[in-house]
Amino acid sequence: MMFFNISPVTLAPAFALVVSAFSGPLDSEMALSLANTERGLNGLAPLTWDVQLANAAINWANYLGEVGSVVHATEAERPNQGEVIAHYTSTSPDDASTHPMTHATVDWLPERINYPPGAVIGPDSGPYIHWSQLVWSTATAIGCGFSQSNPSFFETFVVCRISPEGNIIGQPPFPSTATNITRRQDTSSGPFEGEITHYTTGLRACGYDDTGASGIVALSHEKMGAPSNGNPLCDRRVLLSANGRTAEGKVRDKCMGCAIEDVDVSEDIFIALYDDLDIGRGSVTWELI
Repeated sequence: MMFFNISPVTLAPAFALVVSAFSGPLDSEMALSLANTERGLNGLAPLTWDVQLANAAINWANYLGEVGSVVHATEAERPNQGEVIAHYTSTSPDDASTHPMTHATVDWLPERINYPPGAVIGPDSGPYIHWSQLVWSTATAIGCGFSQSNPSFFETFVVCRISPEGNIIGQPPFPSTATNITRRQDTSSGPFEGEITHYTTGLRACGYDDTGASGIVALSHEKMGAPSNGNPLCDRRVLLSANGRTAEGKVRDKCMGCAIEDVDVSEDIFIALYDDLDIGRGSVTWELI
């Protein structure tokens, strides 16, 4: 069995296993970014990566690899640490085996659609229990790790530890006031004049996994307002004009750092308008159509 980690601690492998490189940010960085994007959509402060939590997660993932099943650590084994676990099996290398922490986070975050607004943690919280741990309002740090066994049969365990612990019985993941900064919504069609930037698409605010997709537009959180899934602006077509050119896209995301007149778009739209991604930012006129 071979165990992987993302901290300076190195565990000796019992066999060699080649894992394909992840094209883009490190697996841990992408997982953290996804979790913090989700927290930002709910008006919550971002988590920081904690090496001690990551080492604890790695150790538990190693244990799960040994026993071959999903078992949560006891409170004594993870004092004041929340825990989320994912388990994957495959007969060939796949997304879960090549960048497992990102894959697990992408699987956990859509649980948001199962959360009744304002609900507290209780016996019926199972359908959103991973998501609620990741967006728990008082949490400040996270660390994740994974283990993988048997090169001919890929079995992967992913563990994330969150501190301080969330999912406290009788409490909501975050107070209703946490989303006050994103309650505004402007559904007017424009046209608007602002700035355009580009980003790499993935799991986003409208509830879609648009990883690698084209024609994606993210509107400002001020324009989109608080709703994520079910937002009336999701899937609206957008006409963009810049540099003497036009392009079309579809609203699939929310940009937490954009001014209300600005847009963030998938790379293909930016290239259609400006040719060069290295420009990074430009002027744009856009409207909902």
